[in-house]
Amino acid sequence: MPESQVLDAPFVFRDAAHVRRVVDGPIGEGLKTKFAAQNFAVGGFINYGARHLLTKEPVTKPSQLAGKRIRVIQSPLHTELWKAFGANPTPIPIPETYNALQTGVVDMMDLTKSAYAGFKLYEVVPYLTETGHIWATGVVYFSAAFWKSLKDDERAILSAAAAEGALYFDKLIVEDEAASMAKAAAAGGKTVAVEDRATWEARARGVWATLAPKVGGLDKIEAIAKTS
Repeated sequence: MPESQVLDAPFVFRDAAHVRRVVDGPIGEGLKTKFAAQNFAVGGFINYGARHLLTKEPVTKPSQLAGKRIRVIQSPLHTELWKAFGANPTPIPIPETYNALQTGVVDMMDLTKSAYAGFKLYEVVPYLTETGHIWATGVVYFSAAFWKSLKDDERAILSAAAAEGALYFDKLIVEDEAASMAKAAAAGGKTVAVEDRATWEARARGVWATLAPKVGGLDKIEAIAKTS
């Protein structure tokens, strides 16, 4: 559903708690209504974690991305994001990424912390800059036909279970990320903090404008950014 891409807006979420407040608030309720119109009943939202920048040398400022070749997934959003930072996006399937980084086909990429360790990418891009630029949000849903077939008490039980399960899933992701980064650190991986995050966010605002028509307007993205 195109409107759900509002949750993919880059540099809009500050942390996992911010994501949870948004999906549990008016934005999340609005998306549930949109899904209902597509014959899906949403039981909750889950958080797969954020994507971070993975590099061969420490990167803390947006200016350091200029002219760099970055591996991206085949997505217009991701391509536009890194173009906004002056980088050269190169779509490469994930199984080929390790070799592409090792041989210099690309200089950097982005991925979640769990996948960073899972693919042993710390061996070729030892620096993970905690940009948290795009958060991967999933949806727990049921078909409308199934949902309507349930009794009210059955819906209540299933709704409670879905909500509890979503929070537990988020907890497991946090734990897995911690274990993944410990594994990466033991193998020489290093974590880097960004400098002047406001500058990173400002560069991403142009991408917000491109995304806005698909998700119901720029005001929705701005509302997410302002959620406290």
